[in-house]
Amino acid sequence: MGAPLIYSMMSDDFHGFTAANWTLTGAGAAAHSAGADGGVIALSTSGTINTEQSMAFGAPNLTITPDITKDLFVAARVQLDDVVNGGFFFGLSSATGVPLTTPPTNGIYFRKLTGTDTGQITVRVAGTNTYNVDLPVVASTTWYDLVIAYTADDGALRGYVGNGAVRVATYPTALTLGSSPLGLVFAVRNQSAAIRTLLIDNYFVAKAR
Repeated sequence: MGAPLIYSMMSDDFHGFTAANWTLTGAGAAAHSAGADGGVIALSTSGTINTEQSMAFGAPNLTITPDITKDLFVAARVQLDDVVNGGFFFGLSSATGVPLTTPPTNGIYFRKLTGTDTGQITVRVAGTNTYNVDLPVVASTTWYDLVIAYTADDGALRGYVGNGAVRVATYPTALTLGSSPLGLVFAVRNQSAAIRTLLIDNYFVAKAR
């Protein structure tokens, strides 16, 4: 994985941040964290209860179209400040918007809703969750490596949540991915009148050509 002749790729380690490359939705903010080792973006809600802030790369240009004959990898390293009172979204979506409040019509993504410390990996096609599987419990202020890996040779989609040990959720074969163009989206949401922050260390997306 990684050869540009084989994979169409995009990634960022956030040593810098060009806000114009992202579409921001919500009353919160996205900012480069000064002095953070390796480069980190802080995506934050406003302090108003039940609000969400998202950042979508390259919107409205949706450049990743799922294909069951092509490998697909989507990964990021993130940290949420409060896993009970905050929720987060990371992955590929057919809409920019606020995906925790209004799920996209199509997408392949991780999400952790407010009020729970358990996340899910979801494949959504034409407004229906074709797969929706719980992942292990996550903790506040803890970095997690999140990976979605679709491998065409066996038709399986695997979700990894890693913090020390790697934990795996595997979808069955005969997977339906949909064929709508998708774009990269991060989002964070609160459920109390307090600012919630999702730290984003990096992301990587690759699809076989």
